[in-house]
Amino acid sequence: MPSPRSWKPKISGRGFQEDYDVVKNPFYDYIDEVTEVVAKTRNSQEKCLVILKQLSPNDNTDSSLFQALVSQLMDCGPLGRSAISFLEESFGKCWSSEPQPICITHLQRLKELVMDIKIYPGHLGDYADGPTPSLERGMVAHAKESGYASTKGLMELKQQVCLTYKQLFGLNISHNNVWVSPGESFAMWLGLQSMIKPGQKVGYLRPLYPKNLDWIKDAGGIAAPFDIGYPAKFDKMSLRVYFESEQPAVMIWTDPHNPTGFCLSDEDQRDLLSLSAEFGVRILVDAAYEFVRYGNRDEYGQIPSMLRYADYCDSKLAGQIVHAMTLGKGWRGNGYRIAVIVGEEGLIQNISSKSGSIIGSVATPMQYAAVEALKCLDDTFCNTELLRQKRDIIAKKLQNTHLEFELPIATFYYFFCVSKVLTFTHMETSDEFCKVCMTETGIAMIPGSFYGFNTGVRLSFAALTMEDINNSMKKLRKWLDRLMDDWPTTKSKSTALF
Repeated sequence: MPSPRSWKPKISGRGFQEDYDVVKNPFYDYIDEVTEVVAKTRNSQEKCLVILKQLSPNDNTDSSLFQALVSQLMDCGPLGRSAISFLEESFGKCWSSEPQPICITHLQRLKELVMDIKIYPGHLGDYADGPTPSLERGMVAHAKESGYASTKGLMELKQQVCLTYKQLFGLNISHNNVWVSPGESFAMWLGLQSMIKPGQKVGYLRPLYPKNLDWIKDAGGIAAPFDIGYPAKFDKMSLRVYFESEQPAVMIWTDPHNPTGFCLSDEDQRDLLSLSAEFGVRILVDAAYEFVRYGNRDEYGQIPSMLRYADYCDSKLAGQIVHAMTLGKGWRGNGYRIAVIVGEEGLIQNISSKSGSIIGSVATPMQYAAVEALKCLDDTFCNTELLRQKRDIIAKKLQNTHLEFELPIATFYYFFCVSKVLTFTHMETSDEFCKVCMTETGIAMIPGSFYGFNTGVRLSFAALTMEDINNSMKKLRKWLDRLMDDWPTTKSKSTALF
């Protein structure tokens, strides 16, 4: 009998390989590319530090160690050139072929230069800090929970959502108004598919969150942008004209807004909902950053969310607002993939039925952990205070630079307008700005072109530690000053990291 590897069936026809249309999304490709560079650079830096531990002060060091060190430094791209230059200046050209002694001063300086090789992951909407204490406790306590939960979500979690939303938003709902989702993006994607018919128009804000267009396309909708500009602002008359001309069936409203950090005021929310009711436009609220607001609560002690005006008991208004919110942002649970969507009962039943054939239910231990997190709202306030400190440090350190920006009143993003930098240097686009900035300073940001605002760049400061912020902003300011000093005689030339 032939071995499994030596036997092959007889093939008739063309075989089994198909020609597939490769689906490309530049936004995700960019994120993946930068993330890979971050990982590669971190790996090379760690290898450099291992090599440096083998170097002894004042002893002749085998040239192969120097060669291995330089090889790893070169893998760090332009960020490693300072350390390579230091080696060349300190030892001349013979360091690569002959054993060389290294003094303790030179060794210490070399370690400092290697430690300075770092890419700051400001491109990710992630946290440098771990999950909040309540979420972590919940995960540890319920790690051994097993069994499938209902496709609608764990009853204990839905009941806790009802209690929490009553406390924070004054909202009266039952568990039948709540569906538990594996992350907010999936909640928005499936929510929109359950709200529109193919061919209907769907409104969205611009600057946009790139996934908005994916959700609309997958639902068979027609995308209709509503510009809020930057600095972002809400204009009631412009929205009225927009509703009259575009007549969207659903409006995706990101509040708080990614990437600008803009929030609707109390009056803005009422105006939006009044116009929504007048024109019969349903509002799908992407409230990922609901618990990352830097303003105070309202006069009733409630978070100023659009949910304060929702009414799922009124048959005429029950379908007006559909609200999606993740635990990933407020409780530092990015990657935990758990969110809730609140809406009228018929819609929630529809969403639940569709989700059952796609994903089943969210992991049971994660849902129990979410119950514990929702019981501890103080964690979200502590987290917001930490983010506020980071936000304020960045604003102070970037005063009087050629970056224009508004202080975000929510989210953990800065959206910088780089039009002046582009005007006074030889860089032409926000894409080029981000690539050169990452090459020269190690700071990773996302070009505004992905958000429909070509002269902007987005920086996530949640992904940076306090030490990262101090070091990275110092590098950024130094680089910007050098750029402007060199203009217009010197073109900014860099070997790109990716």
